[in-house]
Amino acid sequence: MSQTLRREAATIYSRLPANPPTGAYAALVHSCRKIFATLSGWSLRSQRRQDLSQLNAHLLNDIGVSQEEATSEARKWFWM
Repeated sequence: MSQTLRREAATIYSRLPANPPTGAYAALVHSCRKIFATLSGWSLRSQRRQDLSQLNAHLLNDIGVSQEEATSEARKWFWM
């Protein structure tokens, strides 16, 4: 998720009413929040894997990850 899209989604999310919604509106708000949380999680996971793939052998050794493990993790789909 791009930074611009993330900012726009956060802005929309922050504009949701603070009072608990009721009825069909409550279900819609709940669904939107779950979708936003899922997309944000996928984006963060993808970014972390990209960062991991760019670490050199010395840094990977410092965190206890082999080059093969880092490569394997970086190749995973964003939703896994």
